[in-house]
Amino acid sequence: MNENNSTSQQKKEEISISYVMTQEEYYKCLYNSKSFKPKGQRLIIQSVIFVLAAGAFLYAYFFTDSQYNSYNLFFGIFCMVMIPLLWVVPRLHLRSTSKMMADGKTIQAVIASDEIRIGSGAGAWSIPLDNTAELQEFDGILMITDAEGRGFSIPERAAGKENYAQIKAILSNGTLRL
Repeated sequence: MNENNSTSQQKKEEISISYVMTQEEYYKCLYNSKSFKPKGQRLIIQSVIFVLAAGAFLYAYFFTDSQYNSYNLFFGIFCMVMIPLLWVVPRLHLRSTSKMMADGKTIQAVIASDEIRIGSGAGAWSIPLDNTAELQEFDGILMITDAEGRGFSIPERAAGKENYAQIKAILSNGTLRL
């Protein structure tokens, strides 16, 4: 009888949600995903390399009398232009990608203690909550990434405060926390 009781409790622990993600929520998810590389230490190192290269080229242009002065000036300016582009272009790409993703489609999901079922019909898929998926929380969004790299996000506004806390507890029990 205890097995039946625990099985019925697991069934009761399903939470159904339906929502449309905004462009800003998609942007935050893309920015915090593992696939977005140009941030942090790597970007700083690239910027420092371009600053050093620009300094070397401009030094050669101003303080040496070389037949390559026009090249030194060109590459010095090129390096200086590349620094802000390193910081801006990836974010512009994220902005356009998030705009494309925010197409107004309704996302439907059922969060159970053993899995998350997303969508219905032929396009349905699931994320098992067996500690193979990773959970991130940022800016009121729970983002789950499965072992195959597919991501699923639940904004707090879509679940409501009470359900959000319950969903967070279920996901924390079945995922690896980043």
